Amino acid sequence: MRSLQVVMLMLCVLGGLFLLVRAPEFFLPAQWDPSIGRSFDPLASRLLGAGLLALAAAGAGYIHAMYYSMPRRLPGPAAQRRHFALLLAALVLIGAALARLYARRRARLLLIGRDEARLAEVAAACASEAALVETARADVRERAAMEAVLRDFDDRHPLDIVVANAGVTHILA
Repeated sequence: MRSLQVVMLMLCVLGGLFLLVRAPEFFLPAQWDPSIGRSFDPLASRLLGAGLLALAAAGAGYIHAMYYSMPRRLPGPAAQRRHFALLLAALVLIGAALARLYARRRARLLLIGRDEARLAEVAAACASEAALVETARADVRERAAMEAVLRDFDDRHPLDIVVANAGVTHILA
């Protein structure tokens, strides 16, 4: 199992560095039909690369804690906060890359988050690609608020795809 985890970690590091440094425009083929897919622009490529590097950092922390520390135990609260921050950074970066991807396709986007400044920044970048963008300030931990935002948007513009790159979990300490 550890060998597979190390291989995945290295793929995240190498892929992340390549995307961050070279920032190529690239085409990601669809799973069932390689003739269709998604085209990433250089900025989305860099955001995706940074997200992969953040995931690699979180993965390295996990591998260290589970295989190279004695005694092996769940990390303490401070380590859990660092791990959570890295995962959150990865989600934000990958979410921004996906928003830009769909903006280039002139999709109607609803960007939801707690940080209004960050939402406005991503919305402006997507709007510059001629996408129709709406933002909503909501916290995924507030189920009723999320349901209201999504139902309101779906009533006005039926949803085709939902990219939910945040969630709620319980951390063991």
